[in-house]
Amino acid sequence: MKIKMKKILVILLFVLLFVLCFVASFAYFNFGVSEKYETQLEGLNPNQEENLIAIKKKKDIDRNKKIALIVIFLSSIGIYGISIIKTKKEEKF
Repeated sequence: MKIKMKKILVILLFVLLFVLCFVASFAYFNFGVSEKYETQLEGLNPNQEENLIAIKKKKDIDRNKKIALIVIFLSSIGIYGISIIKTKKEEKF
């Protein structure tokens, strides 16, 4: 009974950590913010070359945001897997 309760608590802890990481990354990478680069450029009267540079940088930033989220997700899965392996080893002894 104690082992099942411990497993449930570990699973809840990892779910909570995953949700916390997701919310923190959402806030950190400003996913909720509107397209600030386009609005900044509108006030500067940019030429075509500056528009292309801004679009390229925006795409790079969006790609980096996606990569960071994937890394966070894979890390949380890895940590969960390690905890499962560790608990199975503890059960044997």
